[in-house]
Amino acid sequence: MDAKRIISIVGRQRSEVRSQKSESGVRSLTSDLWPLTSGFSLVEVTLALMVMAIGILSIMSLFPAGLDQNARSIADTHAAFFAEEVFGGLQACAETNWAGLAEAQLPVAAKAMWDPATTATNKVHFTGTNVVMNKYEYTVPSGTYEDHALRYRLVLTTNGLLKAATLWVWPGEFGGTNDPSMFYAEFFRFRS
Repeated sequence: MDAKRIISIVGRQRSEVRSQKSESGVRSLTSDLWPLTSGFSLVEVTLALMVMAIGILSIMSLFPAGLDQNARSIADTHAAFFAEEVFGGLQACAETNWAGLAEAQLPVAAKAMWDPATTATNKVHFTGTNVVMNKYEYTVPSGTYEDHALRYRLVLTTNGLLKAATLWVWPGEFGGTNDPSMFYAEFFRFRS
């Protein structure tokens, strides 16, 4: 059989099916008015909508986790900057006042930016076993705003020509103390 003959047989069979009527006199679903190849059934549309809804809900559920991770990243960055500020100040004090390093009180960096009323409480000092809170606020004409707050514990140990500072930092003004960011620095006395 050649291809033209096959095409004509298939075409004839289609036209015969279309011209048939059911026993009740109503055209069949394969009529010219409503061919089987057009549109989607209600079940297909419902399933497609359900798949889309599940996908969108899955994507939307990632947003709270992303926001929590962003808040943790900001807190970790504040802790790292604070540790850098503290250890830099201690290094400067160790150069000039090795014996009095344990009593040193470091001022807050860029204190002109912060509210003068709270700057007095934002001195960094060795705390022993106590946890101390530093709150960074700035004042604008419309009011005072808290930029960030953190709690810390700073301990100094001395071993001859070596002093070691351990800093634990917790984010926020309130909260648990079970998961701190921990920083460590050693200071050597090069001159006697």
